[in-house]
Amino acid sequence: MAVRVQFENNNEIGVFSKLTNSYCLVAIGGSENFYSVFEAELAETIPVIHTSVAGCRIIGRLCVGNKNGLLIPNTATDTELQQIRNSLPDNVKVQRVEERLSALGNVIACNDYVALVHPDLDRETEEILADTLNVEVFRQTVASNVLVGSYSVLSNQGGLVHPKTSIQDQDELSSLLQVPLVAGTINRGSEVIAAGMVVNDWISFCGMDTTSTEISVIENVFKLNESSASAITSVMRASLIESVSTESPHRKFEYKYSFKPPYLAQKDGSVPFWEYGGNAIASSENVRIAPSLRSQKGAIWTKSPVNFEWWEIDLVFRITGRGRIGADGLAFWYTSSKGAYNGTVFGSSDQWNGLGIFFDSFDNDNKHNNPYIMAVLNDGTKVFDHANDGGSQILAGCLRDFRNKPFATRAKIEYYKNTLTLLFHGGMTNSEHDYEVCFRVENVFLPKNGFFGISAATGGLADDHDVLHILTTSLHPPGQMVTDGRKVSIEEENKLSKEYEDYAKKLEQQREEYRKEHPEERHEKDEFEEWFESDNQRELRQIFSGQTQTYDAIRTLSGKLDEIVGRQERMLSLISQIQLGGVQTGNVQPGQAPQLIDTIRRQEVDILLSTQNNILNTAHEIKSFITDVQSKADVILNNQARNPTAQVQPLNYDYQSFTAEIRDGLNVLKRDISQTNNKLNNVNVDCPNACLSTTMFLVFVVIQMIILMGYNMYRDNKEAQAKKFY
Repeated sequence: MAVRVQFENNNEIGVFSKLTNSYCLVAIGGSENFYSVFEAELAETIPVIHTSVAGCRIIGRLCVGNKNGLLIPNTATDTELQQIRNSLPDNVKVQRVEERLSALGNVIACNDYVALVHPDLDRETEEILADTLNVEVFRQTVASNVLVGSYSVLSNQGGLVHPKTSIQDQDELSSLLQVPLVAGTINRGSEVIAAGMVVNDWISFCGMDTTSTEISVIENVFKLNESSASAITSVMRASLIESVSTESPHRKFEYKYSFKPPYLAQKDGSVPFWEYGGNAIASSENVRIAPSLRSQKGAIWTKSPVNFEWWEIDLVFRITGRGRIGADGLAFWYTSSKGAYNGTVFGSSDQWNGLGIFFDSFDNDNKHNNPYIMAVLNDGTKVFDHANDGGSQILAGCLRDFRNKPFATRAKIEYYKNTLTLLFHGGMTNSEHDYEVCFRVENVFLPKNGFFGISAATGGLADDHDVLHILTTSLHPPGQMVTDGRKVSIEEENKLSKEYEDYAKKLEQQREEYRKEHPEERHEKDEFEEWFESDNQRELRQIFSGQTQTYDAIRTLSGKLDEIVGRQERMLSLISQIQLGGVQTGNVQPGQAPQLIDTIRRQEVDILLSTQNNILNTAHEIKSFITDVQSKADVILNNQARNPTAQVQPLNYDYQSFTAEIRDGLNVLKRDISQTNNKLNNVNVDCPNACLSTTMFLVFVVIQMIILMGYNMYRDNKEAQAKKFY
């Protein structure tokens, strides 16, 4: 199956993710939708790890890997390396590479068996690649391009290469890889195939721009329709079911191979059933295997050999020091003979015959991969590789920090039916149940009747190496429990039973007598007894409480998962339809390509929304204008109701004042005229005959007044008529 996805609107999925059959790396800082697509498809099968490489998010171009291992550039930080190692499965090797061509994903393309590399890749890098990923390496080009990791994508089922790769080159590469190859593109014609997709044996993730034709090619060449995650992981699940379904072994505590406080050491300093030497110091609370002084070595060994085949060790210890890094470390041993107390391997002898589990706190090989827990087997002939921290001899291991923890660190080592398992408790909590799996190795064969031992050593740097207790439990398969063969006779059994009954009767009789003599104490005891719960009640309550919490958590997770799956399906269906600019028609014949019809586009949607907003604004303006007109019309109608226009309206105060002014003016004019006439009559000078008589002048004045009054009335009438139209 091929799934489309985007990383922050970027279709270059292969730049921000790395997918193999054992794990998936995704860049940090992405959206929840991006992560949900990967986790929905892969979370039940392989881990999905959120990380960065060298502080960058382009992890797909900086690293290369397969189910066997992972290579990252030397620029990756210690924190990133430790996070990746803690998150990956135990059988996946992680190695930093100092390579001039640091973008390893661009210069290397590989599956679980074969790798194509850049022609100029360093020889040392080629050897590390072959050893870590367990692949056969070929120096090749793809369509005359040296960046084989960018222009090709490989899986165990097939491969996709540059579209300009010739048929002859495809046949040559296919014969090397032993898988079919097809030339193609990704993300609607992109030639940089590895940047646009990631793939493993059952699923592929590609960019949103990938067309249906390109997806069809991907699913066919990688055979994604024929593979499934369940089929790929059937072997692992079968082994897990087998291990869980087997019956639990019988367990027996072996005190002769254990020690614990508060009376760990006797008054003479000896530890019962154990012997120690070198710089080891025993006290009542712990055994200090090596103190925080330079060049100190010490060890403690059991006195007698082990008389059982399978066992479990519960080791509680503390490694503390003032330095940022520690030295050298602590070791647990199971060997055919006791080791030395001042040896060269963590304070014990080299070339041992048996098992050594080392808690190594010093980085001898300077690869920044410590503190590290490792298991090393030796048949008595091999010399431990100190310079490389035993890198070539490690049976299994894990990167865990065990120095300077707030609580004691714990290791539970189990050897049962030739299977070695180590569970580790980091000491961050005081709970005895916070164990995590460090490693599990099958087909481990150890010598019988060996000795248990613990040793430690310091170098130029020094830590205190304290062992608080070691508890040994022998494991016996069901039906094979070994007994000592001693049986109690019937007469002795009856005698002991009778004595027990007599003692029980005497005890009950003494209780009754004491209650009669102290009735107040009996009352108080009965009164407060119901306030306390018995052990059975407490256990039952804890069981019910735990089941209730588990049920609530599962129900919450189920609801959230259903919600996420629903959202994902809706988003993917909508995106796959809208990205192509159309939707599928309903009448599609089987076996034919779906026909697409044109639908509304984004630009049309924007124009429609803009037009709708303009219409709404115009409607608001029209509404306000109509409201204003209506208010003015109401005022006019009210005025008309008070003063009907069909009647002759009397003159208002303005007209009356205007008429009074005209009357006063006429009176003044008459007075002036009369005074002028009187003066003229008194003067004896003959005046010429006037062309305008007084009567004529008065007539003209009266006519002028009438015209002015008529004009004013006409103007007011016109204004009143004009107001009716508003």
